[in-house]
Amino acid sequence: MQKVKEQMDSNFSIRIKREDLYLRSLGNLVLCSLQTGEITRAESYLVELQGYKTIYHSNTPYRRYLADLMQLMVFNKKGNHTKSLSLISSSLSKAIKDHPQFRLTQEYSYQVFQTITALINLKYYKKAKKIILNYITENKSQSKKDAYNYARIVYMILLIEENHDDLLENELKSVYRHFKKEKQLFLFESAFLHFTNRLLHPKPEINTSDIYRELCNQLNDLKTDPFEKNAFVYFEFDKWATNKISEV
Repeated sequence: MQKVKEQMDSNFSIRIKREDLYLRSLGNLVLCSLQTGEITRAESYLVELQGYKTIYHSNTPYRRYLADLMQLMVFNKKGNHTKSLSLISSSLSKAIKDHPQFRLTQEYSYQVFQTITALINLKYYKKAKKIILNYITENKSQSKKDAYNYARIVYMILLIEENHDDLLENELKSVYRHFKKEKQLFLFESAFLHFTNRLLHPKPEINTSDIYRELCNQLNDLKTDPFEKNAFVYFEFDKWATNKISEV
């Protein structure tokens, strides 16, 4: 993304042809910086994106939407979930309403998961469940399956948070069948399904905190696996598991 940006900075004719790609490269630089823990660098790219003057007026709404989405990610990464919720309910909601085409982009998937992140941390589980269920329904038939799969797991997390064991038991079976049918039962998915089964059917000698601790250790390893780490771009599953250790 840095190379793409540098090429477009040095060759204005390319930026004229693909200004949307230039904006996306700035957004991806924010995202990559956050994923590598470089929050200060992420904020510097965000400032650049926020201050960028679009060549074409038609690209201005997308630039604003992308900047707000990256700001949401920064807020969540820094634990400012109240500010996240304020941003979601104001400019981001308005952007989606005024420009429904944004719902078809990859960025919209990030928006949904980041919204869920803020709501879970603020313990607004009912609101989060409604949003994730709508997202699952909308994306069931789409060809891009990774975000849909992670949404199914986030829904299971919300059932755990609300102690809906009966619903969780049924959802666990449904999710397992889905992953098996689609041949997408990878290490991350297997680890989380195994954890959920242990949570529902605990052995007397095992503490609940130990079940979360084992999941946390597995997720920390998977987060560095190039074939598995994509899950953590959508939702910080490892951070959720870590927080639960001290709660149970």
